Amino acid sequence: MSDALRTATAPPSNLVERGTSVTPHTESALSPALSPALTPAVTHARRTPGSALRHVGARFVYWTPVLVSLCLFAQVAFLGLRPAISEARRLADASDMLEARWSEDRGLYDAYELQLRVRQDPIFVERQRRLRRAVPASPSSGF
Repeated sequence: MSDALRTATAPPSNLVERGTSVTPHTESALSPALSPALTPAVTHARRTPGSALRHVGARFVYWTPVLVSLCLFAQVAFLGLRPAISEARRLADASDMLEARWSEDRGLYDAYELQLRVRQDPIFVERQRRLRRAVPASPSSGF
């Protein structure tokens, strides 16, 4: 067999041979479309409209976890984190103000509680009664 005949009957490089060997003297060896033993290496080159939609759907399902995590990160970074930080600052300022008000109110409460205990003491009550009955010193007597 001559070299020219071999190159003319050799299958193209993008075709993959399936099954047994290809006979070089048949018409199907020269035409890959007529040979069931030879198929294109890239099988997804031709698709029907339904299979293209299935392919897009499969790709979308494949990348869904990545897209969901990116959306969640974007929401936290742009919509959730900044307002949360500003709310934390506002609450910290409000907490300081509340702490000051609470300490002031607690001081008043302690003073009122002390006055209440003192007024319930019988010795204090008797001293107050005697002070009210006592005659004030005359202003002309002087000190």
